[in-house]
Amino acid sequence: MKLSVCVSTYNQEKYIKSCLESIDNQNINIPFDIIVGVDKSSDNTLKIVYEYQKISKNKVVIVTSDEQVGASENYLRIHKRACGEFVSHIDGDDLMLPGKLSQQVKILENSPHLSAVWHNMILFSDTGEVLNPVYASVWDGEITLKDFIRVGFVAAHSSIMYRKKCRNKYSYNYPVPDYAIFLDLLNQGNGYVINESLGMYRHNITGGTINTGLVTFKANVYRALYDFALTKKNGVIRKEIFCFALLNLLADLKSRRKIDNKLLRLLTRNASFIEINLLIDSYRKMIRTSVRKA
Repeated sequence: MKLSVCVSTYNQEKYIKSCLESIDNQNINIPFDIIVGVDKSSDNTLKIVYEYQKISKNKVVIVTSDEQVGASENYLRIHKRACGEFVSHIDGDDLMLPGKLSQQVKILENSPHLSAVWHNMILFSDTGEVLNPVYASVWDGEITLKDFIRVGFVAAHSSIMYRKKCRNKYSYNYPVPDYAIFLDLLNQGNGYVINESLGMYRHNITGGTINTGLVTFKANVYRALYDFALTKKNGVIRKEIFCFALLNLLADLKSRRKIDNKLLRLLTRNASFIEINLLIDSYRKMIRTSVRKA
């Protein structure tokens, strides 16, 4: 199998059929399977997926269980099942736009040194309203592990397609493993970001959700970077990690946000790798990417 598309879903009866249709409607001349992980839902999500399995023009594999396993485990178990040379991921409430799969497959086929490809996504609401700004990546073109550590973000997880052989790990102790997965992939090879919106990212605008999500995301980033640093003897990478941690500490102090203990551990663990010129360069890079993302 050349390609596997993984879909993770939970209580998304309003969205899951549209998501699956957007996958089936991709114009691509290679066979692929769709692996749908349905965490134990209290609505009709599973029923809808079973019904869609009967009419899909592609093979649909359903992964579910009698007990709720949580978002992270639901994600990991479907990616373990993926057998394609390339693996794409999308959350069950998001949508693919025409040309997404074919463009990503073409890039990976033509560039064997790349481990993963991302793209921009259009941000939209439950009502279908397109929100401004577009949910853009902070990068354009090829991205290295060092680049990723500096900017701290690539693109939405629903935009990723990666090379299966570059994925060595399927178990993480983080509630949201996205950042750790990106670290692991870019440790195997460079990535590439397509500066085009090839998907739609559904966003429910509630201040509490946004704030909580940001705190959870940052905590996972700090923890993943700390664990990753323990495996790296490469001084260049450790310097990048220290710069990222220090700049985030300064940003939190300026905003009067509570300092995460994981961030302090990250700093002290890598303090011997401080380099002023690199710190200045990283600060300038962070400013440029922040302006682009805004």
